[in-house]
Amino acid sequence: MRNKETGFDPKVYEGYSQVRPIAKIEEERPWNFLEIVQRYIPEGARFLDAGCGNTFKLEELAGSGTPVARFTGFDINQKLLREAQNKSLTSHLNLDLLRADINSPFPFPDQSFDVVTFMLARHNAAEAYRVLKPGGIVIMERVGEGEKREVKVLFGSDKEGPRGYLSEKEEGSLLAEYLGDFKAAGFSILEALSGKWATWVDKKGLLTLLQNTPFVRKFDPAKDAAAVDEAERLFTTEKGIALTQHRLVIVALK
Repeated sequence: MRNKETGFDPKVYEGYSQVRPIAKIEEERPWNFLEIVQRYIPEGARFLDAGCGNTFKLEELAGSGTPVARFTGFDINQKLLREAQNKSLTSHLNLDLLRADINSPFPFPDQSFDVVTFMLARHNAAEAYRVLKPGGIVIMERVGEGEKREVKVLFGSDKEGPRGYLSEKEEGSLLAEYLGDFKAAGFSILEALSGKWATWVDKKGLLTLLQNTPFVRKFDPAKDAAAVDEAERLFTTEKGIALTQHRLVIVALK
């Protein structure tokens, strides 16, 4: 079943575990997301990561000495959950894992957690509010509409519109939309950030991104070869093919 927001089959998100090791150079990021999360975690917190994937970020948090009593994560992707379960056994991560859909009611009672995160996963502000204790914190990081925008336009449009993920969105519109979601759910906004930085990959890395992430809808290596070549021609620097990264962060209080 395709995700209504992205137009991509959910199994494509399995590709993110494949693209993480791509060797690349990147500019210093405007913030360290895990440091932002750490600032808001109370001692002995009950911590939920919604859309946890294979939990590599939770591992980093746990390894940094974050004062969490118990991590809980859920995801719809069975393969990523198996990866997470295997890693938690070998790393002794204090973690409960469940299979659930982020777009449906979360499988937890009201006021179960001190912190809820959406780390590059689609957010559900209403459910985050419900499962947070009074005074609880929700922290979201999502891809912004400027992500790789200069490359996406090279792949044109189809009957569904621009093929590049989020290419139809105007600059600044997503952060405003997401802030509206959290305010409507009852949250008070503590931080709202939008930041961009550059990364560089080789052509093989670009192809891996295109084939394994929802970068360009219905990417076909043969049919889209000219667009890939044009991206290489236009954006190659001494460091590699330059790509813009764009992230949005919201921190809100219940």
